[in-house]
Amino acid sequence: MHESNRFSPTFRGGQLASRVEAQDTVCMILLVEAIGGLIDEIPARQLTEAGLVIFEKLEDIEISWPNGRALISVKDKAVSYSDITNEIEKFSKLYSNTSDNNGMVFRLEAGSLSGSKARTLIDDLRALKSVAQSGVISEWRMAAQDFEAEHQAPSSIAAITTVCIRDMNINLDVGKAIFASRFRTVFPVQQFTDDKIFENYSRMIYEQIAPARRTRATIRIDILKKSLLEPLVPRMLHGINTDVMKTRYGYVVDPTLSEKIDLSLKIIQASKRKALKRWRRHARKHAVASLLYRGHVACPFCNHPLMFSTFGDNSVGCPNCHYIPYLTIFYACDCTEPVALVRQPSVETIETFSEILEEVKINSPTCDKCGQRVDREKLYSRVFSATIPWPPESYNENELITIRTKIGWEGRSYKIPGETPLSLIKKGEWKESAE
Repeated sequence: MHESNRFSPTFRGGQLASRVEAQDTVCMILLVEAIGGLIDEIPARQLTEAGLVIFEKLEDIEISWPNGRALISVKDKAVSYSDITNEIEKFSKLYSNTSDNNGMVFRLEAGSLSGSKARTLIDDLRALKSVAQSGVISEWRMAAQDFEAEHQAPSSIAAITTVCIRDMNINLDVGKAIFASRFRTVFPVQQFTDDKIFENYSRMIYEQIAPARRTRATIRIDILKKSLLEPLVPRMLHGINTDVMKTRYGYVVDPTLSEKIDLSLKIIQASKRKALKRWRRHARKHAVASLLYRGHVACPFCNHPLMFSTFGDNSVGCPNCHYIPYLTIFYACDCTEPVALVRQPSVETIETFSEILEEVKINSPTCDKCGQRVDREKLYSRVFSATIPWPPESYNENELITIRTKIGWEGRSYKIPGETPLSLIKKGEWKESAE
């Protein structure tokens, strides 16, 4: 029997054993955990770049990435000792009957445990996995023999199996709290209530997860990540900031919200002025030198001279093709000092927000002036962008000259006679010829 036989009783993907509500809940929680790097067996970076979620093929849920896959069985009931050993045996058959089993791992998600023997088995599974990960062959052989003698289950499969016990009833407050807690762990969005995050969850279940499960379809994880983040993107990144509230009778200005927005805007404006003032102070000497004796570096895309803008932020760019070499996303601190969050961000709004969240989560940036950390609750209303490098003191023309060389310029001549990178972009040939 081939591995993808959807009509086999063994490989039905849990339709007979799992309730779909629990399956959808587990899927959403696992996705958030996997994207955030909270599951050791699943590489978060590979997942967001080329990961897939597959429903009810080999198992209830399958999360795959270029060098592996996780098969997840979902049980909405209490599982006993025999239930767990039976799952391990089933996983063993799946492993044997699957031709591409490199990097394959297994996971059992259940609502609760039944009996102390089941708890002991889970402890033994963790201990076995720890020995396997240590890489000491002699210890592994001894541990594997002891495990098989005690539980009559294949140790090689048990070592790549994780059993997770948690309440998966999303209709109860505990279910909402689990999802919201994991969501906040991965995405620092404290300003949103559990109900707001749960609205996002419900929308994704209704629009994406449930339809895919019913049709046993496959969904790209990068698309799911964008759907998760889209409702949470700060208004400033969208260019929208409104103090209007909706009522059942129409729309009215909320004075409290209006005051908060006005305060945030004032802080952002003051912070941006400081960032640009620091940039102008450093860039002025370069602008004067380029104008008087050194000459302007040519644009790497159209070969027109790059100029410092006379008005506005005095940033460097091309007046012909509008090339801009630098863009930085900042957070405006309470003291109005700018805090750089992301340098050279994506042009996709959702991806930019994802980069901001990752920076805040991993590096916890602080203000150089007052020492305060970026306030996650204020992040939603305190971000702004400027087309300048940061720190400004890092700027010099040699970097722009290096960019030209990497793209293919030698002096004023491009590597393809009669063409420029801009002309190739217009023809749709830039990707093939770049770098």
